[in-house]
Amino acid sequence: MPMTVRDSGCVKTTIAASLFLAMAQTGLAADQKFKPINVKTPDGLTISAQEWGNPAGPEILFIHGFSQSHLSWIRQVDSDLAKEFRIVTYDLRGHGNSDKPLDAARYRDSKAWGDEVQAVIDAAGLKRPVLVGWSYAGRVISDYLSTHGTGQIAGINFVDAPIKVDPALIGDNLKNLPLMASEDLLTNITATRTFLHGCFSKQPPPTTTRPCSRST
Repeated sequence: MPMTVRDSGCVKTTIAASLFLAMAQTGLAADQKFKPINVKTPDGLTISAQEWGNPAGPEILFIHGFSQSHLSWIRQVDSDLAKEFRIVTYDLRGHGNSDKPLDAARYRDSKAWGDEVQAVIDAAGLKRPVLVGWSYAGRVISDYLSTHGTGQIAGINFVDAPIKVDPALIGDNLKNLPLMASEDLLTNITATRTFLHGCFSKQPPPTTTRPCSRST
């Protein structure tokens, strides 16, 4: 399916946020217990993935949203859920500790996004995971289904996740997307916070002048 918003804006957003995410991940990694998984996609990108929880449990693959990272799922991997389930998270291309190609075309290829999910499944040795996708990950999962079908997964859970960009579904929150592509880190993070609060609450987000704060 065509992905019309995967352009240079995605590149600018993820590069501007990469330093922040790297610092955040370094701090949190010291407190979290996971097995790192190195993933190589068919189009040559290195993807950072993590395994958590019960290695013998049923499998869940958590996929984060736009301008985020696997840290979106910290509450899940650090909860009782991890006692029962084998959990895998990863950073999408252009996000977190994964490769960030500068060529915008690398973000427009639906097959590449689907192949990326399959590469994580293969590298982690997942047999039949449930795919859980938050926000933009709904489109990533759709890319996976159109490329690889349903034969290797046990189910799908969309968490406030669309499968296409429809202004009627997103509303005024779309105005934050250009600012989320800002090369200025403070502008980028502030717009992302505003966008996240707009997804879940009618109340305005708390203001901050600290670029190191991205909590919701």
